[in-house]
Order: sequence, then C-alpha cells, then structure tokens
Amino acid sequence: MKIRTALLISLLATSVPAFADKDEKDEAGEKETVVKLKDVPVAVTKAFAAKYPKAKATKAEKIEKGTEVSYELAWMDGKKKREATFKADGSFVEEE
Repeated sequence: MKIRTALLISLLATSVPAFADKDEKDEAGEKETVVKLKDVPVAVTKAFAAKYPKAKATKAEKIEKGTEVSYELAWMDGKKKREATFKADGSFVEEE
C-alpha cells in the first residue's frame, strides 16, 4: 500500500507541472506582460478614451507575438469586467 501511494504521489508531482505550463496563448507564440498604465503608448490610451469615453482602464497588458505588439486594457462596466485590445499604433483589434 505504501508503495502504491508513493508511486501515485510521484506520478502526480511530475505530471502537474506539465499541465500547469501549458497555456494556449503561449503555444500560439504570445507573451503577455502586465504593465503600468503610464507605460501604455499614448496612441493606445487616446484610442481607448475615444472608443470608451466613460471607461477608466484599471489594468494593462502588453502582448507580444513575433514582431507584433498590442495592448489589452481592462475596465469595469458596472459589475462586468471588460477588455479591449489595441495595436501599439492605437488601432482597435477586439473587445472581450
């Protein structure tokens, strides 16, 4: 019984990190980094303010995929969290 328990624990210990490291965005070649709002390019903050004049961004992430860089800004709309992605030049990509 002790051997079975030890084997089960060792199997779990070696397999959990493999699952924890898998992320669809990582597999797609994307790297997401949380950045300070003050470090978001002016073009992005202006585009965000123009598209969402009543919103105040609460979080920003820099997304790098190959040579492309974009920024995802998050804000609260009532009780709902919303996110919008803009390219570094300020062009709108998508809203989640």
